[in-house]
Amino acid sequence: MAYDRGMIDDLVKRSDIVNVISNYINVTKKGRSFVALCPFHDDKNPSLQISRDKQIFKCFVCGQGGNAIQFVQAYEKIQFMDAARKVADLVGFTDERLSARSYAQTANPELKPYFDCMADALAFYKFSLTTEQGEAGLQYLESRHISETIRNKFEIGYSLPDGKGTIQYLLGKGHSRSTMEHLGIITMNQEPLDRLAGRIIFPIFDRYGRPVGFSGRKIGNTEGAKYINSPESKIFIKSNILYNYHHARDAARQATYMYVVEGFMDVIALYRAGIEAAVAIMGTAFTKPHLAMLRMPDVELRICLDGDSAGQAAMMKMIAPLDASRIKYRFILNAGDERDTDEILNEEGPDSLKKYLQNLVNRLEFALEYYGKTRPLKTSEQRQELVKVMIPLLAASTSELELEEYVKKLSGVTNFTRQTIEDMVKGYRAQKGEIDVERLYAQFRPEAKHLRRFQKAERQLLYFMLNDVRAIDFYKTKIEYFYDEVYRAIANFIIERSSEEEVPSLNSLLSDINELESEKKDALVKEVTALALEKDYPKCDETLLGEIHEVITLEREVYYYKQRLAKALEGKDELEKARIITEYNKIMKKYTKLKDTKGE
Repeated sequence: MAYDRGMIDDLVKRSDIVNVISNYINVTKKGRSFVALCPFHDDKNPSLQISRDKQIFKCFVCGQGGNAIQFVQAYEKIQFMDAARKVADLVGFTDERLSARSYAQTANPELKPYFDCMADALAFYKFSLTTEQGEAGLQYLESRHISETIRNKFEIGYSLPDGKGTIQYLLGKGHSRSTMEHLGIITMNQEPLDRLAGRIIFPIFDRYGRPVGFSGRKIGNTEGAKYINSPESKIFIKSNILYNYHHARDAARQATYMYVVEGFMDVIALYRAGIEAAVAIMGTAFTKPHLAMLRMPDVELRICLDGDSAGQAAMMKMIAPLDASRIKYRFILNAGDERDTDEILNEEGPDSLKKYLQNLVNRLEFALEYYGKTRPLKTSEQRQELVKVMIPLLAASTSELELEEYVKKLSGVTNFTRQTIEDMVKGYRAQKGEIDVERLYAQFRPEAKHLRRFQKAERQLLYFMLNDVRAIDFYKTKIEYFYDEVYRAIANFIIERSSEEEVPSLNSLLSDINELESEKKDALVKEVTALALEKDYPKCDETLLGEIHEVITLEREVYYYKQRLAKALEGKDELEKARIITEYNKIMKKYTKLKDTKGE
């Protein structure tokens, strides 16, 4: 495909290859150059070298190399000019020769009929709004405070009520029925009709400003759903679409921020209030293509989904992928406020909406607020759940002052000591986020010193169960269950499989676990494989099994006595309290003696 070499040279000169590649993979400075794990082969040690001076990259293992455009082309598996446009997005380079509409759709000739059909349909919808038959649509838009300026900006149109005009126009332009059917324009009755007939048309554009779909909003008291959207097609893939991205990208670079909202009416409301840097996820799940697009302007994201429980939960789910992508972001604190931005604007005016959109908090503050309002902490279990949620977020904090502040806040709302929370954060960081949070929590909860002994004995027995039938029989007759949830689940798999194999093979055990649909599956697989490679344990014998039994039995007694002691003392007279405490001290004396004999 021919392209303007001078324009490409200008683009490459404007592009910092280190920054471009950093939008896709983690890059580390090494001397005068930069290195990274090569994404084009299974790289264990950084073999990709990047030269800022020469503006090239090269892998000295698989041989892949080139400039910034060629990296994006290889990474995203797209054509050269598509990669050039993506690099231009990243670096803020503009040139008419790169624009989607002047470049047409020649990047993939197979898709050209679909793009052309959508462009012609949009032109007809915009024209229809200006006709006498379109007066009803125009009145509706004006009642929603959508002026001519806004209509032109977002290219809003109207589908004529009879449903015939659109089809006749498109057939006259040479588009086939099969193309219209694929794009979801046609609905078949006795004759082909526009499925969006009588509706306001909000076009949906791809990142390059090409119309790829429509959302039709009913007006008046007509039957049917409030909105009907185009189905997915070869050019309309919802997971790749952010509404208004083609406008907001450049506006965001000027504003240094971009709002992420729920629907296109939210975007339009922000525009009416003077905020142009806004995109909508259109009610779909947050996807990797969304993240890739949102990284490109290199500005702070301001997340503002609905204030109801569904919107708040969706924002909570965005934290992990946003953290992983290293995008700067904050949340609008709007829990419990179920008004949308359009309602706030119409009821209170643009200044109130702007104030609402400035109520920004970081992810830690948002998470605490979420669990405080959307999911209030009423029980100890809920407080424990909050600690488990917050540990990864705290561990990812890059500011020690921020960490100290939120450890203090978390301690205040959960009654966990600051030291315990700090120790859990250190433990999570030491494991580089690979440890299961449930397991980490078990190590640091108040009774952790007993649980660690529990865990050590249980883990040794579980190791024996993978290798010796005596250990399996011992577990079934003497132990019956493990305190640790992961160990208990693995033991259950071993018991079930042992009815077919005396000592289950590692492969059969992993196959059984793999059929789980539970979120715990990965934790079980990690633990089984770790145990299988364990080298520190001796061979199983009756003496060792007896010692394990003694430890587990005593640890259970200590744990449950501690758990029950305070409750047991409630409402008792002094004599009964003395008896209970004496019994408890006997157990603790046995525990201390055993601990001393084991050198612990």
